[in-house]
Amino acid sequence: MNSDFSKFSKSDRRVLLMLAAIAVFCVGVLLVLNNSRDLPPSSPERGEEPNGNVTPTLPKGDGRRLFLFDPNTIDSATLVSFGLPAWKVKNFVHYRAAGKVFRTPDDLLDTYGWESADLEPLLPYIRIGAQYQTQRNYEQRNYDAIPHRPSFADADSMNSRDFPRVEKFKTLTLVDVNTADTTLLQRIPGIGSYYSRSIVRLREKLGGLHSLEQLFQIRDFPESALEWLEVKTPVFRKVNLNTADFKTLAAHPYVGYDRTKLIQRRVRLYGPFKNEQELIDAGIFTEEDLAPLRPYLTFE
Repeated sequence: MNSDFSKFSKSDRRVLLMLAAIAVFCVGVLLVLNNSRDLPPSSPERGEEPNGNVTPTLPKGDGRRLFLFDPNTIDSATLVSFGLPAWKVKNFVHYRAAGKVFRTPDDLLDTYGWESADLEPLLPYIRIGAQYQTQRNYEQRNYDAIPHRPSFADADSMNSRDFPRVEKFKTLTLVDVNTADTTLLQRIPGIGSYYSRSIVRLREKLGGLHSLEQLFQIRDFPESALEWLEVKTPVFRKVNLNTADFKTLAAHPYVGYDRTKLIQRRVRLYGPFKNEQELIDAGIFTEEDLAPLRPYLTFE
């Protein structure tokens, strides 16, 4: 073999050695890739429950792979890999860095720019650590059946040492959904701390409710609670599409980030909108999309 190799010129021998080195490198890479496909059950890329039970990641239609995570500890690169827009991930990280603690999955919607469409695909994978929870286990649906004790106290009563159980109404009593606080809302049968906080959060984001049907935007809201509620006080905050700043418009649940860009670009190029029909003619809203927004619009 050595004698055969010596027959080649010096330059030929160099070429042969280089090709041999490349071949060895390629074989090594292939071996590493094959091994990485067979991850052990405890691999963090597969997602692991706190009790050690493994939940494999599920492939999404767009190639994403989701796994169990805690929003209080997840890093930005992983959120981007889930398919979230980079600007929303940036807002999420900044919000958390400012001291926000996510105690329930719905708290993620407090992040600027986040909408229900961003949260829904992530819900089955969210696992909030015990050190961050103050109210309830995420997977428990019957929130009103949870004993009202300190570990399940409302966030707005955390400064108190006592957490008395809220007494429910005994007879039908109408409650104004636009003015009631969380304590009054919890007196309604079927509404506990979770739903009362969700009602107030939705009310503040919208600027008031104009219809009780809007409450069904809250996940699993009990229909039986509607007979105890009324819209007595009208919408208390309207939005002027021509003068509102970007943050205000984008945060409105019925406008959003993408429409805000189109609205402000249209105002810069052609001047202010005069009426609702111009929003439809500009292709920013359809008639159906505009319907829930109408009570909040003003062009003055």
